[in-house]
Amino acid sequence: MSPAPAGESSFRDPAGHVYSEGGSLYRQVNHRGAADFELLQSSGLYDELVERRLLIPHELMAKNPLGESAYFAIIRPEKVPLVTYPYEWCFEQLQDAALATLDIQLAALAREMTLKDATAFNIQFYKGAPVHIDTLSFKPYRDGEPWMAYNEFCRHFLAPLLVMAYCDRRLGRVSSAFIEGLPLDLASSLLPKRTRLNPLILTHIHLQAKLTSGHEAPRKAAHVRKDGLELMIRSLRGLVAKLRPKGSSPWERYYRECTYADSDIVEKACIVETVLDRLSDIKTLCDIGANTGRFSRIASERGIRTLAIDADSAAVGKCYLEAKHSSDPFLTPLVQDLRNPSPGLGWRSRERPGLIERIRSDVVMALALVHHLSIGGNVPFPLVARLLSDIAPIAIVEFVPASDPQARRLMAFREDIFDWYTQEGFESAFENQGYSVIESRQVGETGRTLYLFAIQGP
Repeated sequence: MSPAPAGESSFRDPAGHVYSEGGSLYRQVNHRGAADFELLQSSGLYDELVERRLLIPHELMAKNPLGESAYFAIIRPEKVPLVTYPYEWCFEQLQDAALATLDIQLAALAREMTLKDATAFNIQFYKGAPVHIDTLSFKPYRDGEPWMAYNEFCRHFLAPLLVMAYCDRRLGRVSSAFIEGLPLDLASSLLPKRTRLNPLILTHIHLQAKLTSGHEAPRKAAHVRKDGLELMIRSLRGLVAKLRPKGSSPWERYYRECTYADSDIVEKACIVETVLDRLSDIKTLCDIGANTGRFSRIASERGIRTLAIDADSAAVGKCYLEAKHSSDPFLTPLVQDLRNPSPGLGWRSRERPGLIERIRSDVVMALALVHHLSIGGNVPFPLVARLLSDIAPIAIVEFVPASDPQARRLMAFREDIFDWYTQEGFESAFENQGYSVIESRQVGETGRTLYLFAIQGP
């Protein structure tokens, strides 16, 4: 095998990089990272972390130990089907990712190694759980050395979690503006004054913000005994584990408080089940406007890799916790507003690809959503249909008529500007986008209709 150029999102580490070739993902280990890579294997740390599902496993493809090539080794990591980013996670996902990072650091120290970086971008949700994906993040631990990734951990994990716990859980989206992690001085200014009475928050956020602010030369790191370092990490873990998000949402309680009969919800679920059983060969589904994931789970329980997207972070948090409790390996919840999805970010806007580019699926499902986009967001039907066609060639879509109580509530005081909001206009918009109506069924007596659309191949 020959050396390959770094991918758009893997160019910062001199020890190696990730690249794609022939539909597979590879990681090139440079000679600069060879000793650390070999120690990861020989120390037993790699085997332990893989067994605990904390590190992505890999296959060794090629090795050049004598240096006759520009690379030391090529490995093929197990591919994570869907890449997501910290600013798209709910509080509970970020919290579990933080705990996983600390557990990895503790395991590394026990085998005389340490994490050299602690960015949240090194964590992905795979088979229902957070897993570390950067094999080259480990280096030997040297006696007395502090954790060099400590400040990075606080910026990427602790600071946003504290802001979401003490201010508002919706502030997790703020992290998208800071690719290097939430600045500690900003987090310190956002947190209420009472947090200074907590010795751990005072130490890890407020005092550290003062020590690392400005442009003065970095201070020489103090000698830290290994047992003291482990104690600090365990105290960090205890702090993170106890945090709870602040704020809730009516959408989190939607199915308990909505005005529709339980029988109608059950009937809608039966229709979705029938449609998915009919589409027996699909492998991926994207449920947009998923709320707490009630209908997403119909897909994931069938072994369909399912992405459940909703703009409400509290509802997504509930969806994630239910998937975690049931050990669902096929469901990945995500916090996203489809009216303003994650754009391409980072270097040349390509380091972190935009949402729509990453969520292309076999099927897209939009239940009880179109009226929110079209009435609440003033998005015409043709643009809604175009968005869905960007995601998948097959669409399961619910149309909510203008006479529906939810639609009328959205139209209050603006009813006259939605004369285009008709079922005929809805069908026409999807047909003009290349979709054909495969099937349509009305749900109970509500007037709502579920459509199965498909774009026919050439």
